[in-house]
This record gives sequence, structure tokens and C-alpha cells, in this order.
Amino acid sequence: YYKGLVDELVFTSEVLTQDAVEAYYLEGVENSGKQFSKITQVSADDGAQVEVEYGTSLADVKRELVKIAYKAAVEGSEEPMAFPTTADMWTLGDYTVTATGEVEAAVKLQAPEGYMFNLGGRLSVTTELKATVKIKDPVTVTAVTPSQTEIEVPYGTSEDAIKEALAGLTFTTTTSDGSAFEIANAKSLWTLAEDGGSYKASFELEAKPGYKYADGVKVEVTVAVKQPILITALAADPATLTVDYNTSEADVKDELAKLAIQATVAAGSAAPERIANTADMWTVAEYNPQEAGEYTATATAAAPVGYKIADGVGEVSVTVT
Repeated sequence: YYKGLVDELVFTSEVLTQDAVEAYYLEGVENSGKQFSKITQVSADDGAQVEVEYGTSLADVKRELVKIAYKAAVEGSEEPMAFPTTADMWTLGDYTVTATGEVEAAVKLQAPEGYMFNLGGRLSVTTELKATVKIKDPVTVTAVTPSQTEIEVPYGTSEDAIKEALAGLTFTTTTSDGSAFEIANAKSLWTLAEDGGSYKASFELEAKPGYKYADGVKVEVTVAVKQPILITALAADPATLTVDYNTSEADVKDELAKLAIQATVAAGSAAPERIANTADMWTVAEYNPQEAGEYTATATAAAPVGYKIADGVGEVSVTVT
């Protein structure tokens, strides 16, 4: 109750409002005969108004409101009392980053120990003051044009790689007052959605204080995927692998991973520089390191970016002896 200003607890089964609690306190003060100084006026030096850019965050608006210098007149004193505020003391019920015009702000001040507010003939521990937040008219961004409206990527390009390419685009903007408006590009601001045989990339336009986007302004880029080069055959080179008696299966797979996997493509197309080959791709059927003989090792290869493996071609076989 009022940060320690209440000297006595009053027990009641009633649900008390803040005003009722304050009334109990004031009654106690009057009955106790305690002396206190009366604050007869509270006002702002330069007026209770701040001006902010359109789109200013609520936290930044409160930082501006804190700059209002409130001073209080105390009965019997010629020196005004400073009343600083903090951001958490301010409330702006209707404020949003898209608000325009003027918004009312309120701050609740609490009298220091030994003081009471005597405003309008009423004693109180707290008083609420109003301030006006004036929002400047925004500059309107009427158009945002990317440096490319379509990009082409190889077949099999990952979504992350596509966004990396999109992040390299730049934007040209048009504003209502002709001022420069820069937009920072980042791959985290792009989203991809299928659009027929291609993809549509949409960019998230972020708000910037002092500016607003006109209705319908958006950034979209078509992402076209190139036709893949078809891999018609795969083979390991060499097609046989000889290992020592009692070689573990793990070591056999490590040796298989050293083989080159060659790809055959249609005439006139460039073959991939390499096909990925790792130990975990391989299985060796019924392998027994303590039994000499021939074993068949198989691996399912993955096509590199720009290529597609024809149906039924994905497996590579090697004879292990």
C-alpha cells in the first residue's frame, strides 16, 4: 500500500479499490495529527507534449515522455520540487506503431514521504497527469522495386541457397516527398511458395520510423528452376575392391568411400565434376571378415545440384574380394 506510507493494517472482508485504500490512509493521517507539506500544483516546464515520428515504438515514445520536466509548487516554499518520471510510470492505452494524429498519455505521480497533494481542494497520496503524444505525418513509400524480378537457379538448389541469392538483390524505392529510403536485404526476410512450375519469393517489408508503405506495396520475385541434366548411368571406378582377410566392415566401407563414382549423361551435356561418396552410403551384403570370397557392395548415390538421376539408376555396385 503506497510503498510503505501506510502505517497500520486494516482488515476487512470487503474488496477495496485503490481509492478506498487511499481513503483509509488519509483518515489515519488526519487522526494521527502528523504534519505534512501540501503540494498545490504540478506542471510541466515546456508543456506536457512530445512529438515523435510515425512508427516509433512504444518503448521509445515512453523514453520521450520521461523527458517532460514536471515541477511541483509546495505550500510555504518558494523553491519548486522536481518530479522526475520513469518509463514504467507511463501508460498509452491506444498507442500502436501505426497510430496517427495525437494520442493521450497518462502518468501517476506519488507524493514523497512527508508530502500530500492538495489539488482542487482534495488531499491525496497520488495524482494522475495527462500528456499529449503528437505523431508526425509519415512519408509514404509508394513503390519498392527489386533489382531483378526473376532469378533462375539450378535444379535441386536448396531453399537456403535460394534465399542467399535473393539476399543479394537491391531495391529502388519511390517516396511521396522524394526522400531517400533504404531497405536492408537479408535472407531471413524472404519466404518461398510454390507457384505452378516455379516459386514465388516474397520479401517482408519492415517498418521504419517516419515512413509508411502505401496500400498494396509489396516485393515479389519469381524463382525459376532450370531443367535438370539427366544422369543415365552411375558406376564406381574401379568396379572391384580387394581387401585383406579379417578386414572389418567399417574399414571396407572407408575404402569404398575412396572410389570415384562416374556419371553418364546425355550427349552434349556436361557431366558432374563429382558424385558425393561417403562410407555411410554403402552396405555390404552378408559380409563376414573371417570368410574369404566375393561380396557385393551397393550404394545409393544422390544427384548433385543441377542434375537428376534417372529412375532405377541410383544404385552403384562394387565387387569386394
